[in-house]
Amino acid sequence: MSYNQPERRSKRLKCLVCGAIMPGGTVVCPVCGVGSDRFITIDAQAAAFKRDTDRRFLIAGAGIAGVSAAKAIRERDDTAAIALIDVEEALPYNRPMLTKDLFGALAADQFAIYDESWYERQRITRVTGERVSSLDTKAKMIRLESGADLMYDACVLALGASSFIPPIPGADAGNVFAIRSLSDARRLEKAAKSEGVRRAVVIGGGVLGLEAAWELRKFKLDVTIVEAAPRLLDRRVAPAASEMLAGVVEKAGMGLLVGAKVDSLVVGVDGASAVKLADGGTLAADIVIFSTGITPNVSAAKESDIAVNRGIVVDERMRSSAEDVFACGDCAIFGGARYGLWAEAAAMGDAAGANAAGDERTYKRGLFPMTLNSLGTSLFAVGDTGSDPGKEYRTVEFRDDAKATLAAYHFVEQRLTGVTLLGDVSAMRDAQEQVEKGITYEALFGET
Repeated sequence: MSYNQPERRSKRLKCLVCGAIMPGGTVVCPVCGVGSDRFITIDAQAAAFKRDTDRRFLIAGAGIAGVSAAKAIRERDDTAAIALIDVEEALPYNRPMLTKDLFGALAADQFAIYDESWYERQRITRVTGERVSSLDTKAKMIRLESGADLMYDACVLALGASSFIPPIPGADAGNVFAIRSLSDARRLEKAAKSEGVRRAVVIGGGVLGLEAAWELRKFKLDVTIVEAAPRLLDRRVAPAASEMLAGVVEKAGMGLLVGAKVDSLVVGVDGASAVKLADGGTLAADIVIFSTGITPNVSAAKESDIAVNRGIVVDERMRSSAEDVFACGDCAIFGGARYGLWAEAAAMGDAAGANAAGDERTYKRGLFPMTLNSLGTSLFAVGDTGSDPGKEYRTVEFRDDAKATLAAYHFVEQRLTGVTLLGDVSAMRDAQEQVEKGITYEALFGET
């Protein structure tokens, strides 16, 4: 029997930088690492829907999407069996912290999503060190690579994604890395601390690539960033912000090449020794890091005839094409788009778990900002930041090159579509609200 229970609210904290929701008293965001000055207090509404059952819920994947799904199910069903399948042994953790803590200043449990006791209190069984091998949607069964078969009444696929490494010669060398897991980060840490390692090349100048490069630079390595796009964070931030951020990178003592294509890696006895560029140039390297996007983990879903199109296709309730199979996070695609953002994965997981439990929760994609807190600066960008060649923008910029600060406001047909803040991001809360409302130019600046 299901019923609606009285509405209950509790005070929670929300990080304005990454969107993480945290319990009161948190002083450092476990996702992006900023302090409590970037938090606001919000009312967290408890689930109104309630139905206690003896159903079996399997959640394949233990990133933030999977953990959010498990939490949402338990909030609605006190008696169901919930199992969380995790390819890793460590407690589920906040993945964005990996490139902010490459050299292990934090122990794994310090950036865990929840501690061990939380899973015990929630009666969520952790199945660790296991990977999904196949999925039988008719028999309602998941087979693990170990050979174990697990039955379910409802299943949530939160399989995540793997690092995309371009298929170029030499990319499989032993000193070539991509950072997607705790073990990846620790492997890179060990390599960077090895005798004779002085030079690193980071291929990809997105947020994660920039964060990784900065961590390596702080460790006194000579670092060069290679970005294929014509500017850093192309189409994500205002062009002026890309220009100024390039200056920040160079001031930090790192090399930067934009509009540069990688041809291959030069491999010797000890692994990759150089990165060869398409224009014939080479960059000497003792270690190479690829930060070139992600590939959704969908092979098990695809083999089970679940609809896949650049991700597991889901509707507004996170339902896949198979009965009682939901999907969320980086492995799923909603509305034809997937952004690979932590806050989005958490929201999708919450919706998937709620609906798997029998609630009726419609997922509505929020306006998730892109943030960077690295290189001795901060960056915040939200909405359409003036990068669509098919649109005519009116742009207002407040720029201080001496302080390396920028505030860029972009309007289309007199309505605010996006904001980029660099250096001083104190206005990010207002900027987010203004973009969400589509505030007019006149309302913001008092003129037409």
